[in-house]
Amino acid sequence: QVNRGKGNNPRVVPLHPDADAYLATWVSQRGNHDGPMFIGTKKRPSERMGDRSIGHILKRLADKAKIAPMSSHDFRRTAVTTLLRTTDPAVVARLVGHKSLDTTFRYDKTPLNLQRNAVNSLAVPSIASPNKADER
Repeated sequence: QVNRGKGNNPRVVPLHPDADAYLATWVSQRGNHDGPMFIGTKKRPSERMGDRSIGHILKRLADKAKIAPMSSHDFRRTAVTTLLRTTDPAVVARLVGHKSLDTTFRYDKTPLNLQRNAVNSLAVPSIASPNKADER
């Protein structure tokens, strides 16, 4: 359950089955007790990890991997874009806590080559002769 989602609205969010193993490993290190799943840094070890701490971690990891900087929101955009390829947009909107489909569609970053592939996959009747209509 997400207790403090957008607009402080709690909601239940299903997790991918593979997440269970990662979370079990984390809980075995963290301890199985109430409180935030991910806690802050040395300055605030008992408080939940904030956006800034996550941002610093992602920056450090991007630098180490020698890739472009990213934000935690980039993961959200990627998940929404990926889900929209195969899932009803209303389901995606509910999953990510959007009240409006317009908001969900703003997250879609489908690359141009995939948009082009989608158009190319359309069945279009062939035209025998461009002047065929003139012969009538």
